[in-house]
Amino acid sequence: MYFVIVSLLALIYFIYEDNILYINRFRGKDKRIKGNIKIVHLSDIHSTFKKYTINEILRTIKIEKPDIIVITGDLYDDRIKSRKTVNYLIRNIDKDIKIYYELGNHESRCNYLKEALEELKKEGVIILNKDTVTIKKHNISITGLIDPEFVTKDQKLMRGLIEKELNEIKLPDKTYNILLSHRPEAFDLYVNKKVDLTLTGHAHGGQFRLPLIGGLYAPGQGLLPKYTSSLHEKDGKRMIISRGIGNSSFPIRINNRPELIIINLEGEK
Repeated sequence: MYFVIVSLLALIYFIYEDNILYINRFRGKDKRIKGNIKIVHLSDIHSTFKKYTINEILRTIKIEKPDIIVITGDLYDDRIKSRKTVNYLIRNIDKDIKIYYELGNHESRCNYLKEALEELKKEGVIILNKDTVTIKKHNISITGLIDPEFVTKDQKLMRGLIEKELNEIKLPDKTYNILLSHRPEAFDLYVNKKVDLTLTGHAHGGQFRLPLIGGLYAPGQGLLPKYTSSLHEKDGKRMIISRGIGNSSFPIRINNRPELIIINLEGEK
């Protein structure tokens, strides 16, 4: 009987951790920013079937009324052919809210990617791959990187590819520059590029989050990774890492609920 009760409680906990949305908030000020802008940051949705979580995302967006939404990769998962949940999410977001999307490593493996991107474009999603858009109203630019896995599967070569790609991008001089990049482990490269704010994902929060230690494992970083969640700062530049919404190859989260990030940026008066 004791075993049954413990097993049931464990099951309830795992369901809770895997489905109940956690909302995390960050603020920032910069003299180049005009007015205020609210950003919802999503990442690593992985073609999830978690309909409850998706509906919570939609409910939060409706309440928060963000100016823009950014998605930092792995919206799709190559192991899941159905795009039903992703299409449901995108189609139910207010069309007045611009969505900016940068592709992650799992998109590079999707044999249906071309069709999926056409569906997103019809819904007004702006796909950024080495592209920069400027939101003149707020004097903010947003740039998206191409994930290095579109070029190679060799982990040893990926850092060099990210550096090469950054060198090929020219950021606007007078705007507050936001970079969408799937991989947080290259934070020092983003700092060297003088990106003001990098938004990223990929690490899934470290999968299991341990008290006083943090994430246990992240792709591209291995055991006890440095960059798995929250805000990181270096030389006045910042990076915010999303723990993601869906799951990758490992389906269990511990102390690591699906995360929606809300960022409020404002100009200095």
